[in-house]
Amino acid sequence: RSPRPPRCFDSTVIMADLATNAPPESLSGHEVPETLSDEAKLQILPQVWSRAKFEQVRAALPAGVMLPHCTVNGDDDLPPASALDGALVVVVVWAPTGTKIQTAVVSFHLQTWSMTFIECLRLGMTNLRAKTKEGPAAAGRWENHPSGCGRSVWSDGFDAARCALLPSLVAQRPRPEGDAGGVVVLFAAPQCVLTAGSSNPLGLCWAGDVANCQIAQTPDLLSGTPYRLVKAPAPAPGGPKHPLRVAANKAGDKIWKWVPYFSKQGGTGVTAAASSQEYSVPRDREQADAILNAIENKQPVPIFTDPAAQKLLDEQAAAVAAAKKERVLSLKADGNAKFKEGDCQQALKYYGAALQTWSSVSNNDDKETASVLHANSAMCLLQLGGQENAALALKAALESSKLVPTYAKAYHRAAAALEALGEAEAAAESRKQGEALMAEEKAKKDAARAVLAEKRAVRDAKKKAKEEKDAAAKAKRDEAAAKAKAKAEANNTKRPTGDEDEDGDGDGDEDGDEMFVHFHTDYSRRTLQVALNDESEYTGGRLVFATGKEGFVQPRRPAGSATVHVGNLVHGVTSLTEGVRYSLFLCDTTGPQPLPSAESNGANKDKDKNKDKDKDKGKNKDKDKNENENENEGEGEGGTEAGVDLSYLAGATIENFTFFERAVSYLDGASDADLEKAIGEYTQLLRQNAAANLGRGDGDTSGGAAAAAGAAGAASAGAAGAGCVTDDGNDGVQTRRPTVTTTRLLAVELAWRCHLLRPRHYAQTCARLATAASSTLLLDHLPLAADAYMYSHDEAEGGKDQLAGEEGEGEGEGEGGMSNNSDVLLAAASPPGMGTGMGTGTGTDTDTDTGTGTVEVEVEVGIELLSAMRRQQRFMHDALSFKVLFSSKELAATVVDEYARFLTTMRTTPTIVPTVATDIVWHTHMLFPRRYAAEVRSIVGHEVDHDDEAETEGLPVEQQW
Repeated sequence: RSPRPPRCFDSTVIMADLATNAPPESLSGHEVPETLSDEAKLQILPQVWSRAKFEQVRAALPAGVMLPHCTVNGDDDLPPASALDGALVVVVVWAPTGTKIQTAVVSFHLQTWSMTFIECLRLGMTNLRAKTKEGPAAAGRWENHPSGCGRSVWSDGFDAARCALLPSLVAQRPRPEGDAGGVVVLFAAPQCVLTAGSSNPLGLCWAGDVANCQIAQTPDLLSGTPYRLVKAPAPAPGGPKHPLRVAANKAGDKIWKWVPYFSKQGGTGVTAAASSQEYSVPRDREQADAILNAIENKQPVPIFTDPAAQKLLDEQAAAVAAAKKERVLSLKADGNAKFKEGDCQQALKYYGAALQTWSSVSNNDDKETASVLHANSAMCLLQLGGQENAALALKAALESSKLVPTYAKAYHRAAAALEALGEAEAAAESRKQGEALMAEEKAKKDAARAVLAEKRAVRDAKKKAKEEKDAAAKAKRDEAAAKAKAKAEANNTKRPTGDEDEDGDGDGDEDGDEMFVHFHTDYSRRTLQVALNDESEYTGGRLVFATGKEGFVQPRRPAGSATVHVGNLVHGVTSLTEGVRYSLFLCDTTGPQPLPSAESNGANKDKDKNKDKDKDKGKNKDKDKNENENENEGEGEGGTEAGVDLSYLAGATIENFTFFERAVSYLDGASDADLEKAIGEYTQLLRQNAAANLGRGDGDTSGGAAAAAGAAGAASAGAAGAGCVTDDGNDGVQTRRPTVTTTRLLAVELAWRCHLLRPRHYAQTCARLATAASSTLLLDHLPLAADAYMYSHDEAEGGKDQLAGEEGEGEGEGEGGMSNNSDVLLAAASPPGMGTGMGTGTGTDTDTDTGTGTVEVEVEVGIELLSAMRRQQRFMHDALSFKVLFSSKELAATVVDEYARFLTTMRTTPTIVPTVATDIVWHTHMLFPRRYAAEVRSIVGHEVDHDDEAETEGLPVEQQW
């Protein structure tokens, strides 16, 4: 060793070897054969993964497909993710000879081969042993560093697997002089294993430095947790033998086991002179430098206590103590059973075993149990008789009273033992003490019973008072009901005619008590009315809806039935001529309130006319139909919430992954200043679009031709109706559907999308913009194809010029696609029942004349967009690892179906958490804010907000939906 070998730690060779031999791994990178030939069986090998990689791969598997696995010790259940020994997971891989591809063997592979996981793992272990024998001989399997630390030399991507699953390779390593103590191993990477003795501080320091300070900076790190190789008792014979439970001795009563390594002494500054001293494996550069400085200066080597490790040890100690205490109670119960049977000898053995187990529990404060055990032992000895047993009984009784001085039975047992030994006077004194304690205990119990009786009396009095109060309230309600019934019967004896309407309210009564409800619209957005009694209990009082298509509709209303109608649907109640009608009303008064309009009264002229025009044009028929249905959702006879088609999200989500790739590439190199600038441009875009859609009055038709021409490309690209001139049926006045300018700048589009991921905030921002013009507005968004977004203004302007020559020529992608053919998007639109506003042809003219001046609006986004963009940067990075689930429209449709079920479940479980794949579809859905609002309301029954600050990353699997 050099004077300062720690400073000469050279891991260049190791790091270069990792870069050369790192095996790329894939879920489907190689076709796994459907049948296993003799040659194919040789390609099955076990592999060791980190817990993080295992969870990532398992989450990416299709529904119903499992990833068979176990721990390095052969346990089926993985320890909790918080446990330090939960870092390594054993799987089986398909590794074709001559390639570096490793494909995980999953459940459907095992089903095809008619094999169990244990059988497949046993086959892999056989192949791994053969692969190991073909490599270096025993003497050349390890390369020893001057520090005494050994490094595996196979470097074939299975070093960690063979050392973890064939532990004798580590146990039999030729150890250089000075490498003393127990076997400590770091499974640093699949192709790099480091091992040193627990009493070799320099070797442990070098191993920790390489693993936790150097390999940890690369994607190759498998685990930075050190493990100790120990011999554990073998499982009971007769059970199934696991291939990973390897015998550690010739007798076969011990097996090898891996446990997390903690130094046996904690704290710092512990003298390193003792040969039994164990040292720490450094977790970071600071700990490594502290160890090296101490060795160089010949000072005591510091030993670092890992708080997480200490917590785990404390939890394990508590678990052991709890198990021992439970064992004590079990032995005590067995002893009591034997004593009742008259077998005092056997009972005495059980009590003795219980006391021995009790004494092995460190810091045991349960003295009462031990005192009872000693007293019971004394009773058994007294029953057995004899002077010797009497003396032992006295000793046990005195030990019982020593543990709990107030335990009366201990003194009685001591008195009986003293009498047997001829000590009458001492026996009398002991019995006197016992009787005094019993009297004291009886007095305490009597006092406790008195307190309990007093509490019971108070409780009974309160209960009686409540019953009397309830009875009085019921009597009062019955009296009120009887009076109401009598009044109703009295009113029914004479019904006034229409000529007798003296108060002028049109209800034909004399005293002003209305027995019918005028036709009206509601303030509430939607009203649910539940019939509480049957129609046979009253006459008249029929609910009537005035509809455009079916005329007056009177739904039947048996008890327990319900009707739902929107606020702008005209309705009333016919005259009640007999009986009483009871109903329960639930009113939804949240969000913008729909106002009465021609559409709300059933006309729907614009809707039908637009649908006919689209049919004649032959363009975007299905899309317009869905959008029109969503815009008029809830009209007619209470509306419907079924039949929402989300299939268009499959294609949109697939295209979204291309956007993720471009966005991640941009964000990884963008500074916060770049993003702040983009946010400013986005808010300016919102302001311009809002002004363009709110600034013109209904009578302003200037620029109509330009609007229609500018919107032609948008209509062909899926933005149906943008800028179209239509006849609304009001004296031939022509109006236009509102439009908005989109962006071709990638950074601005990212800011927009991050805002859309908070639907409630986005709607509130639009509402504030609309308030400035005393109107209602929801700016829509239609994403372009990913490659249509540019990184700079120059690129964006160039792409816009090129697009201008293409508008109106090509066909759009239709539902589920992203438009790459339009610079004008259908965006601003009023909620159902609000009618439509006016907009410019291109949405770029922000100085719109209203006749009173320019509309000025301020944009307050309501969320911190810079943080949101950085969160989405991380989300898109993670989402790209799930791209395999969207590799085809069929697979994507499966996830969309899961998303639809997720929305349906939110009816009854509003706090449900989505899976990552479902969340990706959810993000795509929110890119279409108007469709999202309408479709989610139809499915869930109310608006659903989304919080991008509460993603599923890191959640335990059992908490994910």
